[in-house]
Amino acid sequence: MPAIVPTTSISITNVAPGQTIGVNFPVAVSYTNGLAAGGQIALGCDASNNPGTPAPNASDNVTINLTHALPAQNHALTATLSQDNVVVASCAIPNVNVGPAIGGIITLTGTESLQFPAILPATPLSGLFDKNKGNLVMLLVLDAPKFVNGVLVEPQLMFADPAIVTVEAGQGKWKHVAIPGAKKGQRLQIVLTKDGVVKTLIQAVYK
Repeated sequence: MPAIVPTTSISITNVAPGQTIGVNFPVAVSYTNGLAAGGQIALGCDASNNPGTPAPNASDNVTINLTHALPAQNHALTATLSQDNVVVASCAIPNVNVGPAIGGIITLTGTESLQFPAILPATPLSGLFDKNKGNLVMLLVLDAPKFVNGVLVEPQLMFADPAIVTVEAGQGKWKHVAIPGAKKGQRLQIVLTKDGVVKTLIQAVYK
């Protein structure tokens, strides 16, 4: 059986297409350097760039703060891994919105001021949403990013279920029991849709 050769790869793990992030947002990035000694990560989008974050290890997870001067819509968020000034891997997340505050259209109760909150697995979930922007809230849980034999494995979907939604005095509200089987490191996505079309989403990580 041939030996497994580590590959070069990079992945943004806490931002998804359609997500709204804050003007100051900690972007989680996973990378593998393959057989090289080390590399450099650049992170940016249409209006903001962070050109130089060291990636010294064979594989690792890093958090890079991305700052925007103003809110914006439909940005493409890109991370690149370079070795000796040559790009060897890249990852792009399209349709990312930048808001003055996280969760302007949908919120997770108790985390409204946090950009990428950490929550306990046993916590019942609830929040608010803009009834004019959506009519269904879906909860998704993805496995934590991990490396297998030096290869970054993309997160797998572990759970999907709609929340109970109501509208009271013109305000959309959603709730869901604690996610059964949720584990430390897994990512929770709270997705607001309207007639099946994704409008926005926010994310949290289980601690």
